[in-house]
Amino acid sequence: MADNRFFSTLLRVEEVDSTNRYLLEEAHRLPDRTVLIARRQTKGRGRRGREWETEPGALTFSVLFRALPPHRLTTLPLLAGLCGAEGIARLTDCSPRLKWPNDLLVMGKKAGGILCESRSGTDGTLSAVCGMGINLTADAEWFADRKLPQATSLLAEGYPMEGDALLAGIEEAFARRYESFLQEGFASFAPEYRTFCDTVGQPIFILDGTSSRREGTALGISEDGGLICRIGDREEVLHSGEVSVRPRDICSDF
Repeated sequence: MADNRFFSTLLRVEEVDSTNRYLLEEAHRLPDRTVLIARRQTKGRGRRGREWETEPGALTFSVLFRALPPHRLTTLPLLAGLCGAEGIARLTDCSPRLKWPNDLLVMGKKAGGILCESRSGTDGTLSAVCGMGINLTADAEWFADRKLPQATSLLAEGYPMEGDALLAGIEEAFARRYESFLQEGFASFAPEYRTFCDTVGQPIFILDGTSSRREGTALGISEDGGLICRIGDREEVLHSGEVSVRPRDICSDF
């Protein structure tokens, strides 16, 4: 692990239905910042309830946050994305990118995703989990067989990496950023996030949970981590959890 430890407890399992679900249900007995790593998830999920099949060899884990203030929940996926990108960049010479709000991109394709969830306990406390899945070893044929042409792995793009080494890099990034994130929120890492973000400047589709789809252009990232968009002749700020934003040339459903 990283020299500057952030994770308090490390749990490993061969198989679990969902690392997020497990940590949320067991939060009452686990320490803050417990990490659960699974070699395989049988019911992994992405945003909007989509299924996510674990790529053989993927780094799949969730982190439990028992002391996260509720007003930091919406920007936790942005922090996790930045830590994931920094972990990859630290160990390779590739240039990972971020698709707002929760995807990791390598060579323009999705190599990983993030899902943050929360639950209130019977004692009124709020527990949050941040799940991350990063494809490490699958080849292009594996994604083609599953009709995921816009997905990839680090190895498929020429960047072999061990899961434990990447986890250590992500932990180091969390250790550097988390306390200032608690104090200042998105402002504490906004410049770095904007540097990695690949969504700004792109045409986008906006799905609002109905059959309708709006088109617009991503203009920038707001001070609270929202996506500033031009839709028709007006501007809107979109926030994680309200919409799904899909750049037209980087569209994936997992």
